Amino acid sequence: MSAAKNGVDFLRSSPVPAALPATELAALAAITRDESDRMRDEVFMEGDPALWFCLVKTGRVRILRQSRGGKDVVLELLPRE
Repeated sequence: MSAAKNGVDFLRSSPVPAALPATELAALAAITRDESDRMRDEVFMEGDPALWFCLVKTGRVRILRQSRGGKDVVLELLPRE
C-alpha cells in the first residue's frame, strides 16, 4: 500500500480531518510526515506559535503545565493505540 493511501486512511480514521472531502484528504496526506518521538520528548511548549497540526498514531501523550511552584501538573493523558 502506498504512503499516500496509508496517510488518507489514517486521516479518515481521525475525528478532525475525517469530515474533509476526499480531494482535501488526499492533498493533506500528500504533505504529511511521520515523526517518532521518544518518551519524555517535548513536542511543543505552551506559547509556541501554531505552525503545524499534530495527530498521534500510537502511544500516549501527556499534556502538562507547570505549577507556580515549578512542578509539572498533568492536565490530560491521551492514548491512541
